[in-house]
Amino acid sequence: MPRPHIRSATNSDVQAITALVDDAYGCYVERMGREPAPMSDDYGRLVGSGCVWVLVMDEEVGGLIVLRREADHVLVSNVAVGRAHQGRGFGRRLLTMLKRMLAKAATTSCASTPTS
Repeated sequence: MPRPHIRSATNSDVQAITALVDDAYGCYVERMGREPAPMSDDYGRLVGSGCVWVLVMDEEVGGLIVLRREADHVLVSNVAVGRAHQGRGFGRRLLTMLKRMLAKAATTSCASTPTS
């Protein structure tokens, strides 16, 4: 089985990202009485801004992290893992990538190269 890797999301990932977010958060709609905020984000715009990273396994998007760069910090806006991939440490891997990226002081943009 190929090892999962993390890369910057591309426009061709937007449909898979939207489906993953719907899968990961859809179970909360009935309980909350509305869609959780990540389900209404414009992932085309976010991907275009270079602030979305995906964890890919066998060409399938299994997880994502959305980073929003501010003047003095980076906000982790969303970490999501598809239900079929939960419990395998993918969310932890995405957060570890972020920690490594920040430790390298490569925070001049959200589109810095990760080490996965």
